[in-house]
Amino acid sequence: MDMSPQEYQAYVKGMQKKSPLLKDMALAFGIGGAICVVGQLIQTGWLMLLPLVWEIGELLSSFMAYTAIRNVSDQMLTIVMMILMAPFLLAHARILSGVGVEKGLRQLLFFGPAFALFAIAVPGGMIAAALAGKTVALGLSPVSAVFYFLSGLYAAVLCLSLRRFAR
Repeated sequence: MDMSPQEYQAYVKGMQKKSPLLKDMALAFGIGGAICVVGQLIQTGWLMLLPLVWEIGELLSSFMAYTAIRNVSDQMLTIVMMILMAPFLLAHARILSGVGVEKGLRQLLFFGPAFALFAIAVPGGMIAAALAGKTVALGLSPVSAVFYFLSGLYAAVLCLSLRRFAR
């Protein structure tokens, strides 16, 4: 089987897979752009609003779930805890971003202890029941209960340390 260089080139070209160059370039552009957007959000501080957006979604979905189960009075403490978390997170973001730090400090010291009280007390009972092997028919999921409990501990420690700093 004797081939000329031109015949060999035609044979190789016919055997090669088509290169997905355009698809690969579009994918690289999209992934690189997403990485840059996240980096810019981190740099400008907008990423600090994600916990607040998550909290609002959690509040709305929990409210809809609780009202469908029985009534709101069964879950009033949980709903109050979720409502107090939103201004706590806003004040926290205000302090971290450096925009209106004095006002953010006052808001955090106002909403923080109330949120900490509810966030430790409400999920604390659910966590204690789960550790004792009991089931709680109504309430937060175990993962959410631990999240709110740890958030309440964080709020309590933050408020106590800021009160010492503010004096």
